[in-house]
Amino acid sequence: MSDPVFARPKKDPEFDPKRFLPHPLFESPEMKVVRATFRAGQFIPVHVPDVHVALFILSGEGEVVAGKERAGAFVSDDRSFANIIIGNYQAPQPGNKGHYHEEGSEFWLIMLGKIRYKIEGLPEFEAEPGDVVYVPRQTWHLASFGGSLGTRSCRLAMNGFPYQAHMFEPD
Repeated sequence: MSDPVFARPKKDPEFDPKRFLPHPLFESPEMKVVRATFRAGQFIPVHVPDVHVALFILSGEGEVVAGKERAGAFVSDDRSFANIIIGNYQAPQPGNKGHYHEEGSEFWLIMLGKIRYKIEGLPEFEAEPGDVVYVPRQTWHLASFGGSLGTRSCRLAMNGFPYQAHMFEPD
């Protein structure tokens, strides 16, 4: 089993004046997270990736085009699931260690505000927009809307199983 991951892809980006520049942030047998930096007019060469791909533009503008298809809604199929979760601040929940997934890992891309995480083996922390957080399968975790009273937060949650079970501690 791999370790949890916390990454800040917006920190210290590097650019190549001749081509897009991919930078691996995390890789496991279940998932790969890559930061790719572009200058105006640059693109990813045409290829068929061996995984489902979700792109999130951290700054600037861009358009995702694959052949004649343009980017649209997230897809839930037999290999992947993506869910955008948005909500208002939640007070910390002492004593609640959350849940775990027996079948597979999960990762989140923070899109707005702060998301508070309790992850087995790590101190509690808050992730910010552009951060990537990963938990391996069978790892207790609790994601909640952080920040302060009156603020909103949003995260993109992704995993490899559309009907992944949430395992909780019995009462």
